[in-house]
Amino acid sequence: MVLYGLDLADNRLKALSPDGFAPSGAPKYDLGKMRTLPEAMSTGYERNYSCAIPSLDNRVILVNLAVKDNPAGFLWYGFDLATGKLLWTYPNPFFPVHGSHRAPAPDPGLFRGAFGPVGVVSAKGAGDFWIINGNLGEWNALTSDGFFLTRLFSGNIFEWEWPAEATPGVDMTRLPPGCGGEDFGGSATQGKDGKIYVQAGKMAIWNILLEGLDRTVAIPGGKLTLSAAETKQALALREQALQSSAGVKKLTARKLTVPFTGNLNGDFLNSEMADYQKTEDAGVLTVMAHDDTMLYLGWQVRDSTPWVNGAQDISQMYACGDTVDFHLGADPAADPKRNQAVKGDIRLSIGNFKGKPTAVLYRFVSDEKKPRTFSSGVVQGYQVDYVDVLAGAKVEVKVNKDNYVVEAAVPLAALGVTLKPGATLRGDVGATHADPTGGRTKLRTHWANQQTGLVDDVVFELQLSPQNWGEIVLE
Repeated sequence: MVLYGLDLADNRLKALSPDGFAPSGAPKYDLGKMRTLPEAMSTGYERNYSCAIPSLDNRVILVNLAVKDNPAGFLWYGFDLATGKLLWTYPNPFFPVHGSHRAPAPDPGLFRGAFGPVGVVSAKGAGDFWIINGNLGEWNALTSDGFFLTRLFSGNIFEWEWPAEATPGVDMTRLPPGCGGEDFGGSATQGKDGKIYVQAGKMAIWNILLEGLDRTVAIPGGKLTLSAAETKQALALREQALQSSAGVKKLTARKLTVPFTGNLNGDFLNSEMADYQKTEDAGVLTVMAHDDTMLYLGWQVRDSTPWVNGAQDISQMYACGDTVDFHLGADPAADPKRNQAVKGDIRLSIGNFKGKPTAVLYRFVSDEKKPRTFSSGVVQGYQVDYVDVLAGAKVEVKVNKDNYVVEAAVPLAALGVTLKPGATLRGDVGATHADPTGGRTKLRTHWANQQTGLVDDVVFELQLSPQNWGEIVLE
């Protein structure tokens, strides 16, 4: 038997092979013949909870290491024993006892308070796998290919079913491996008959037969091809899930007359800010305020190519690069679950139109007509009743190296808003990001509406989604 362990003299993982056998048959070891294993197997090694156990076929060795630059995080590492090559990692985030104090509820595949492997065994269909004990009631099985196989015992106190009597043959599946906390120790071994035997317990020792894993079915690997349509469908389902989890957001607009200096924190003093992003390098801050006649809007947008837009027509800025967005339902009586615009629903798009900050107002259903028709490869002849530059808007822009700030003052009357004390309206704010050339919008990010993944369709990018809006409280 080859022994593996951490040499505290140099903090390196080493291997010690037998150097002959005594007459009794016991292996003999020569400490001077220890082999030093590759440095990658030792970096971040947790000496207090050391583990380095090979698979039964001696192909892979399992090592628990700290994640680089994050001492509180750990991973299971699977290394090829012959070459030292890293084959895979598996998360071990709440390690060990003290890490388990931060752990959430049990979930299949989640390691909570893992101690270390208590044995390595094999089962038909599953191949070699390690059984790893833990601090919160469940053990886990991890295959030599780096896949979670199953849990043993149960970490869910609400499903524990203690047997009426401790007799041979009782089912231990819905029980912890002892008392459910700090159940240290245990072992797993495999007999010559191929059966797997587990020893657990705390106040007493339990000898348990592990059954059922011989029915494991390995799914052969292969290629998976997703069509463009399937990819769009998958993204739509993801956004739908994000929208459901987001709930109804709320943003308060203070009563405040705002000076424009390009500093949102100073200009919108003590105001609530919406902070949202799809990617870290495209984060958006948005803030609102109002006085008796004006609505004040402010955005700070992270952008590596700030404030570029290639639109040749005012109505197309939202589709042609960097803009900031404001959506509002001016009619508080409108159905909040509506999935298309009604009278009173507006969109304000502010962008860099041929070098000048320009605010364009879209009224989708309007008595006053300045209609525009939009068409895409999917939708032909989509009409918006009113599209024009909002002449009464005051817009100032400050462009920095990796972001830009837009501040706008918009007449409430132009938006169709009648102020009432404590009024709550539904709406949204957001931003669009250009591709590197500044010719086309490639990212849409909104505060409330999470279903904004679709680009390259000027109609769907234009349409409102009032069913996904948040609440805007006019203080």
